[in-house]
Amino acid sequence: MTAVAVYSETIASAATTDSTSYVDVTAAMTGLSASTKYLVLVHAIVGGDSAAKTFGWQLVQRGDAFQDVVAANSEMIREPYNTTKRSGYAWAGIITTESSTPNGGFVFQHKAVASGTATTEYVTVTAIELTELTEGSDYFAKENTSAATHTTTLASRVSHRISAANAKDETWMILGFIEIGANNAYNSSEIVLREQLGDDIVTDLYTVLAEYEDTAEKCQFLLTYAKAYTVDESATYFLYSRDDSGLLSRNTYNASTIIGLRLSAFEQYAIHYTSTPELNPPPSFDDRFTGTITPDTTGEVVYLSTMIAELVSTSRTVFERLQVDDVSVPNALLEAQEAAT
Repeated sequence: MTAVAVYSETIASAATTDSTSYVDVTAAMTGLSASTKYLVLVHAIVGGDSAAKTFGWQLVQRGDAFQDVVAANSEMIREPYNTTKRSGYAWAGIITTESSTPNGGFVFQHKAVASGTATTEYVTVTAIELTELTEGSDYFAKENTSAATHTTTLASRVSHRISAANAKDETWMILGFIEIGANNAYNSSEIVLREQLGDDIVTDLYTVLAEYEDTAEKCQFLLTYAKAYTVDESATYFLYSRDDSGLLSRNTYNASTIIGLRLSAFEQYAIHYTSTPELNPPPSFDDRFTGTITPDTTGEVVYLSTMIAELVSTSRTVFERLQVDDVSVPNALLEAQEAAT
């Protein structure tokens, strides 16, 4: 089984800035190898001090002479709908480090676009080295950066087919990332992750609806899915998007990526999934779903999760967090309800 190097950076307390230029939130990641591919995963809880201003967050790779290269499609611009309720930031991509100064690492940043104070209450940046894995049979990344204005019909943005030879008796994790540019605050965008096994009909795995607060917003969405394949057939995954109405200027699809990682290549892994809904959940955190993994080797464990909630009114807010042995991970910043969404 493959031994994989994992690197991670987080923060111990909330960070704020009133700078209109990007400033660092996390320290530069050290220990990375030069000219090496990494699967980079970012999750943050973010906000601002005004519901009438916009704020920005992004991931950069720090190179020679403190030169920053912004990770493709990682910049999120958001206007908070509520200054006391935070929003989520999520990004995933495969990045090749520089040949000379890889230890500049990956750095998460934030700013106030024009004025105000941006807040990052929590962030974690994780880099998984891919050197011991084979591109194509152990992992893949398919990207589409051809921007298009939404219509009210779902359109396929990016897709990838795992061959039957690479799927049979294997377990894969699928990451679906998409960026939408807001052009109005009335139309909701619909994002759908779909699956087709062999020549069977295409089925919906996840559907996400998003409404925006400002026409300057750029919003990222990341969906995770894992599956063990037992039948000798291919598996194809698609990301679709559209607007749910045609009012005013429609929103814009900017870019998307489907990433696959063959979990069977790793020494140990576990996948857990449920589609059973919970109706009328309480106004406090409680367990929605529980899975178990018992590591048999000392080392890093990477956790990924996706939760889809259906809101019954525009005034409802959903908060979520991931816990290991009843402790929020990777730190206690996720314990507060207002800091987890």
